Amino acid sequence: MRKLETYIQEVLGCQAVVVPLDKPLLNKLPLYITVAYSVGTISLLGSDLCLLMAEKENEFTPEQLTRQKSIAEQVLDMPVVFVFNKIASYNRKRYIERKINFIVPQKQLFIPVLMMDIRKIAQRVASEPKELAPMAQLVLLYHLQKEALNGMSIKQVAEKLDESYLNTNRAMNNLRIFGLCDLQGGKEKVLLFDENKKTLWEKALPFLTNPVLKTVYTDSELNQLWSGMNAMAHYTMLNDEYGKYYAISKEVFRKIDVVTDPQYGENRIEIWRYNPTLIAENGYVDRLSLYMLYKESNDERIETALDALIEQLGW
Repeated sequence: MRKLETYIQEVLGCQAVVVPLDKPLLNKLPLYITVAYSVGTISLLGSDLCLLMAEKENEFTPEQLTRQKSIAEQVLDMPVVFVFNKIASYNRKRYIERKINFIVPQKQLFIPVLMMDIRKIAQRVASEPKELAPMAQLVLLYHLQKEALNGMSIKQVAEKLDESYLNTNRAMNNLRIFGLCDLQGGKEKVLLFDENKKTLWEKALPFLTNPVLKTVYTDSELNQLWSGMNAMAHYTMLNDEYGKYYAISKEVFRKIDVVTDPQYGENRIEIWRYNPTLIAENGYVDRLSLYMLYKESNDERIETALDALIEQLGW
């Protein structure tokens, strides 16, 4: 699978992470397909694709592949791409004539379903991601502050973070792509962070981002996590402010009944890219997310407070 991901990244110039298909969906496919292929999904050029990765050398005719493709696409509601280690030259020509999507790692990538998006390839090469995905950042900060995740399976990490297997798998692969962890094992891969926590933090810091997606204002008071200067005053010697800073996930924000304004109000509601409660401490947002909130500040008092946040972790 790693060989396939590397080949796609080299050819298309964009990140490629293959995620095993969720078991409930896998069970909907005919047995002859799940026996013949490992089934996964991948997101390329903004499109989700199903990968049918042949376990053995390709033995199917173009007619058989066309039927398999039709059945899988009906069940999964996404285009199907076959992955083979080898294709006979006479079959390769027939697959192309029938516009069957296929990949032979290190040799050929033929995905006509994406040809309409070919211009996006150049755009993606010019704009390779320079920061971790929000879920990947959450996994890393959980490991650094709450509980070491070394040796845990994707399923175990997903359960700890109350997240889906699919999203957790993507997050862990995102960490791996940035060189921050490794995934080892067969079907049930485990997460491994090699560096000590201080080294890992310093290595990851250039890829970490401000967790706040959007800030709105309100005159109401909420029963939510304290953030911003309230949290800074809690952890460090900085003075607190009169206004209240709340941190809240996108999902929770959609459910609360409170009047907000984009500019005016005594209190701030920070809508976070990930769920802040998973790594919070005693009602306050975690230290490292707080660090990311203020790391661009030029205020000497805040810079000193940021150093204190890291020292408190005892690495």
